[in-house]
Amino acid sequence: MANKIQIRRGAQASLPTGDSGEPLLATDSERAYLGTPNGNKELQFKAGSTNYTIYVATTALGGLTAGAGATGKAILTGTADTGTSGTTIYDAAGTFTSAAHLNKAIYNATQDKWAKITDVPSGTNLTVSVSGIFAAGDTYVITSALSTIPEGFATADVGYAADITVRVSPGTFTDALTLIGKTAGAAKTLSVQGSTTTTTTISGEVSIYQKIALKNLTFTKRIFEYFGADVDWTACVTSGDDGFLLLKSTSVANVFRTSSVVVFENDPSSYTNISSTITTGYTIYVATSTYGGDDAVGDGLKITQGSATSTSANKLVDTTANFNSTDHLNKTLYNSTDDTWAKITAIDSTAQVSISADIMASGEAYVIANAVATIQNGVNLIPGVVNCETTIKCSNENLAVKVLVQNKSFSGAYNINIRGTLPVATESGTATSGTAYAMGGAGSGATQATLVDTAKAWGVNAYQNMLLKITGGTGSGQERVIDSNTATTIKIAGVWATTPDATSTYRVYDINNASRIDLAALSGSEMAIEFANQKNIIVKHFNFENWHGDYAAYSHDFSMVSFYSCRFERSRTDRTAQSCIQIEAFSSAPHIESCMFHESAGTSLNRAIRVQQSSSAIEGDNIKNIKIQGTAQAIVIAASSFQNYTANGTGWVIRNARTFGLNVNSFSRADMDSCIITGSTTYNISCAQHAMIIFRNNNEISSAGSDGIRIDSFGLIHHLNTGTQINNNGGWGLNAINLSYGSTVSTFSYTGNTSGTYTADASSKNT
Repeated sequence: MANKIQIRRGAQASLPTGDSGEPLLATDSERAYLGTPNGNKELQFKAGSTNYTIYVATTALGGLTAGAGATGKAILTGTADTGTSGTTIYDAAGTFTSAAHLNKAIYNATQDKWAKITDVPSGTNLTVSVSGIFAAGDTYVITSALSTIPEGFATADVGYAADITVRVSPGTFTDALTLIGKTAGAAKTLSVQGSTTTTTTISGEVSIYQKIALKNLTFTKRIFEYFGADVDWTACVTSGDDGFLLLKSTSVANVFRTSSVVVFENDPSSYTNISSTITTGYTIYVATSTYGGDDAVGDGLKITQGSATSTSANKLVDTTANFNSTDHLNKTLYNSTDDTWAKITAIDSTAQVSISADIMASGEAYVIANAVATIQNGVNLIPGVVNCETTIKCSNENLAVKVLVQNKSFSGAYNINIRGTLPVATESGTATSGTAYAMGGAGSGATQATLVDTAKAWGVNAYQNMLLKITGGTGSGQERVIDSNTATTIKIAGVWATTPDATSTYRVYDINNASRIDLAALSGSEMAIEFANQKNIIVKHFNFENWHGDYAAYSHDFSMVSFYSCRFERSRTDRTAQSCIQIEAFSSAPHIESCMFHESAGTSLNRAIRVQQSSSAIEGDNIKNIKIQGTAQAIVIAASSFQNYTANGTGWVIRNARTFGLNVNSFSRADMDSCIITGSTTYNISCAQHAMIIFRNNNEISSAGSDGIRIDSFGLIHHLNTGTQINNNGGWGLNAINLSYGSTVSTFSYTGNTSGTYTADASSKNT
C-alpha cells in the first residue's frame, strides 16, 4: 500500500466540491474542508493556545478578499535598517520577492501605521504607497490582509484558547458586521483593534451577540448590543447622523445600554460621554403602513438623517447621502422642517429616492426611520426605567389602536412625550396687531384676546374651533384654540402669554385632521388612551374621536399626565360617554392647555374634564386656554379633589353646556381667572357640598338658563380681585342656599339677571 493520502487541493476560489467524506485543502487560505452532500464544510480543529493576529486592511492599503487568496495572516516579519526613508523600506536581512509580497499590506508594528507594497526592487528593498511611515529600527509585518472586518472575524477560531486580535487598518469599512459564534476558553479575549494613529471607521450596521473587545473604532451606523453580549469598549466613538448604541433582545425592548462607557459625538445636546446611564433624549417614530410603519420589523428608531440638497417633485435628493435598498426602501421619511411624512417607494440612486408624497424641498431636514405602525408598540419599545427625555413622534394619520401606558418609571425629571403631527396649515400670514383679554364696562362682559390681520377677508367663523399658532416674531410658539373669527380678526379661547404684534407670523391648523386616535372601526368598550400609575407623560397635537368606553383619556392610580393642543370630540351615537378626560384615584393633571372639547349633534357626552377621588387636578394655573362646547357638564371637580392656593383655571371658554358649565362639589375646589362661562342650560356654575370656588380676575358668567352661580350645602364662593361680571342669566346672578356663603355686589358686578342680583336663604350668607 502506498504510504500516502491523496487530498484534492488548490486555491480556495477554485476548490472543487468534494465527494462525500473527501478531504480538500485550500492552499492559499490554509483551510481544510470535507466534502458533504451539502457542499464543502470547513474542518474545525482544536484551537491552539498561542496568541495570534488577523490583519484587515482597506484595498488601498493592500487588503484582499478571502476568495482572492487573502488569509489575514502574517507572511513575513522583520526590522527596517538604516537607509529606510520616504517610500523605501530597506532590510539587509530581507527576503523580499514580487511573487510573495507585491501588492500586499505592510504594517509598522512600532508606529501603528499601514501602507501597501507597490514595488519590490530587490530582495532587500520595498517601495510602499505611503511616504514617511517607516524609520530605521521599526518592526514591520507583511501580511496577506483581508479587506473586510467580517472576513477577519470569521477567520478567528470558533472556540479560541488564545488571545486573538483582528487588527484593522485606517479607513472606512462599509460591510455590516455581525459578531456571533466565537466562544472563549481560559478567559481569553477576542479583540477588534482599530488604528490608534488615524481613524478606523465602520460605516455598516453592527450587531453584537458575544463577548468581545472593541478598541479605537469609530461607528457611523447603529450598534445593536444584544442581550447577553459582554463588550469591552475602549476609545470607541459613534459619530455622524446614525451612530448610537442600543441594547436589543427578543425579550427585552430596545433600550439604550446603561453599563458601557462610550464616547458619542452626534447628539444634538452635544453630550460627550455616557457612563452608568444615558441622559440624552431620543425619538421613536410611529407611522401607519401608508408611510412605512411596520410593527413586525420596525424598532421605531432613526436610520439616518440629512438635508435635501435640491428640489424635485416626489423625490428626496441628497448628494451627500448613501441611499440603498437594504436600509431605506419602504421606510418612513419624516420632514423635520415642515413636520410632514412620506414613504420611500424606490431607490433611484445613492443620492436620490422616490417618495409617496411631495414633501421635500432644498435645504429641508429629514429623518429616515424604521417606524412602527402603532403608538402602543412605540410605548412598548420604551424601557421600563426612563433615564432620558423620550419622544414618540406620530404621523398625521388615523392611528386606530387604543393605547395603554403603564410600568414606566423615571430615574430623573424626564418626560415621555407622545407627539402627534398637525396637518398642513389652512391659513397663514403676518399679523397687523393683537389685543389682550380684558373686561369691558359693567354688563358688557369680556373682550376676548385677538390676532388681527387687515390683509385678510376671511369668512365669518371659517376657522372656529381650529388651532392658531404663532410661528415667529412676538409671542412665537403660543398655540390657542380659535373661538370665533370675523373677516380680519381671530378671537382666541383664553389669554395670551405675550400679545402678538405686527412682527408675529401665524398659521391656522384644522386640528380635526391632526394625528388621530379614532376607534370607530373597533368594537367593545375601548378608551383611546389610558395611563395607569404613570408620571411625566405629555400628549400633544392629537384628535381623539369615536372612542367606545366611558372616557377618551383615563388617568388613574397616581398618574400625572399633560395634554397640549388636543381635540376631543364625541361623534358616536350608540352609547353615552362619561368624560373626555377622566382623572381619578389620587392622580393629577399638571397641564390641560389649548385643548378643544366638542360634542357633535345627537351624541351624549356628559363631561369634558372630570376630576374625582381625592385627585389633585388643577394645580398652579394648569388648566388653561381651553374651549368646551355643548357637553352636558363642561368641568366637574368632585369627591375631595383638593387643590393648592394658586390660580389654576385660566382662560376657559365654556359655551352652551347642557346642564352646568362648572360643577365643583364634595369638599373640592377650583380657581378661576379670565374665564368665560356662558349659555349653560341650567347653571353656569354649581358649587355644593363643602366645595369652594375662588374668583381671581376678569371672569364673565353669563346667559345661563337659570342661575349664573348656584351655591348649595356649605358651598363657598370667594373673590380675591375685581373684574368678574355676572350678567344676563335666566335666574339669579348668584343664588346661595342651604348654609352656603356667596359674594355680593360689592365684589362682583351683576347686570341683567332675570331674578335679581343675588339671594340667600335664612341659613346662607352673602357679603
